[in-house]
Amino acid sequence: MTYTQKIVFRKIRNFSQKLNATIEFIRQNIKPLGKSILYILGPLAILNGLLFSQYISFIFGNMSAAEPIDVQNPLASVFNETYIGFMIFSIFSAVLNFSVIINFMKIYDKKYPEEITVTEVLNASWKDLLPLFVLGFIATILMVIGFIAFVIPGVYLMVVLSLSIPILFFEKKGVFETIGRSFKLIKNKWWSTFGLMFVASILMYAVSMIFIVPFYVFYFISIFTLVDEMGISADITSWWFQGGMTFSVMFMMLGSYLTYSVPMVALSFQYFNLVERQESVGLLSEIDQLDDHKEGE
Repeated sequence: MTYTQKIVFRKIRNFSQKLNATIEFIRQNIKPLGKSILYILGPLAILNGLLFSQYISFIFGNMSAAEPIDVQNPLASVFNETYIGFMIFSIFSAVLNFSVIINFMKIYDKKYPEEITVTEVLNASWKDLLPLFVLGFIATILMVIGFIAFVIPGVYLMVVLSLSIPILFFEKKGVFETIGRSFKLIKNKWWSTFGLMFVASILMYAVSMIFIVPFYVFYFISIFTLVDEMGISADITSWWFQGGMTFSVMFMMLGSYLTYSVPMVALSFQYFNLVERQESVGLLSEIDQLDDHKEGE
């Protein structure tokens, strides 16, 4: 692959510089990063598309059936096997997606300007799944407790714990040590981290709308089909509708995998920014390199 210039990770950046670095990194690596996400997450997107389209058919089929599902038992639709399968594979896909994006950044930092292959990204990503699952589980429990206790602690913890993801990957610490480290790094920088996440999320959702529109087209066709007064009708069991719904969900899932690189890359640049501000790791590394160069002369 061809880069104009390597993007330095370990560097102090202000708000706009972090956003610019995020956009520039994605722009430079859109082909190899997109290829890695599509090849690795593509099969899961297909599976999720099949499961969710079957679930939609189950819901709307029961709503129009002579004996619909029991409305007094809302869990009847939640415990449908296709929905459970969709949720399981969606969570797995999200965790794997985090691992793919940040491991791509790690390989980029080490290998520039050499080509990054899908195989090496996949091999690196598998190794981080278990600790990332554990971190996600513990972080979710803490955030739920925060939201139940009072909404503000939940929001605070959500921002703090989001920083634990790049820490886990780049520093290879234990899960609890990673969480403690995130509290230390974000000290006095909570608002800047929140602002960066907010803007990056807006960018992500703006781009993701391209991938969401086809799904909503088929979704609203399903709704209109059930409302006789609308005068709109379609056979939701027909091959074209089932195929279109399945494809639209696959397209939406792949789009979410691709666009989630925006907040994850931005969060990683914030991590490096905070580390550099507090510990000057990058600066010390440059000084060591200069000393080594002088000794070699």
